[in-house]
Amino acid sequence: MFKSARTFCQRNAETGLMEWFFHAREGIYGPFFDKEKAVKALEKFIKQNIETFDDGGRSSNSQAKLSLEQPVISVTTIKFDNLKSKRGKDS
Repeated sequence: MFKSARTFCQRNAETGLMEWFFHAREGIYGPFFDKEKAVKALEKFIKQNIETFDDGGRSSNSQAKLSLEQPVISVTTIKFDNLKSKRGKDS
């Protein structure tokens, strides 16, 4: 098997800032302010799934019930308006 990168970044078209995300079988999560926060959220997501025996439906032994709802993970909200206005003053 191979291991692929689960974190990635892209520029927000509205703010011009780079935003970080992580990809899981259940979907794409983010944005996060930097790669470190995205990696930590991914680690927390994986730990939570292990603790709840949720293998994403990979085996018939899974104790998790199938649901269309995304799992709840703690995410810090970033207010980009403040960052954009600060950048505008410096430019």
